[in-house]
Amino acid sequence: MKLQLKAFLLLASSILLLSVFIIGITFGWFAKAVVIPKGQISIGEITYVLEGELINANVIIVPGLELVTEPFTLTNLSSIDTQVRVKINYLAFVRNGLSVDTLELSYLGNSSDFISVNFGSNFSRIGNYWYYSADPEVDGFDYILPAESGSFSLFSSIMYDGTLTGIDFAGQNIHFTIIIEVKQARNVTWTELANINFQTGN
Repeated sequence: MKLQLKAFLLLASSILLLSVFIIGITFGWFAKAVVIPKGQISIGEITYVLEGELINANVIIVPGLELVTEPFTLTNLSSIDTQVRVKINYLAFVRNGLSVDTLELSYLGNSSDFISVNFGSNFSRIGNYWYYSADPEVDGFDYILPAESGSFSLFSSIMYDGTLTGIDFAGQNIHFTIIIEVKQARNVTWTELANINFQTGN
């Protein structure tokens, strides 16, 4: 009797695991690579601390699922005045006749974006970049963060929009990168501070 019960439990567990795998392949994605360069990052006299978490590899990812498990923040420890901007690039898939085209896009905050991002309240966009400003309407896009100005919110949410990510996304691997750039105030050259990379595999 005990042997039969063990065999039954083993069979039931195997069926459950197989079902999860099939659901993941059919309707969603599994996180394959999540690279977050967290902690203190320095470039010369510019120093920031990056904190935040994305979803881990043990979860089936479907459109509409929140991918941020801990909101992302930056803490400015720089000894000089600095400026910050962010760019989010991602892959989308759109049917073109009998084939599906892969599009490399930047998040613009439009209704046509295949992803949805909730930036901190002090970010405004110019072109493909989102610039940090204490008050965008007053300070514009040339806002300068004073030395050691403390923490601010980068973003608290990222998800693929379930109303736009249709059957064309089935069987595809999603991928997005979040590029954080900084520069010394009034300096024309931007430098990459961190590159957050998220990729799935079926």
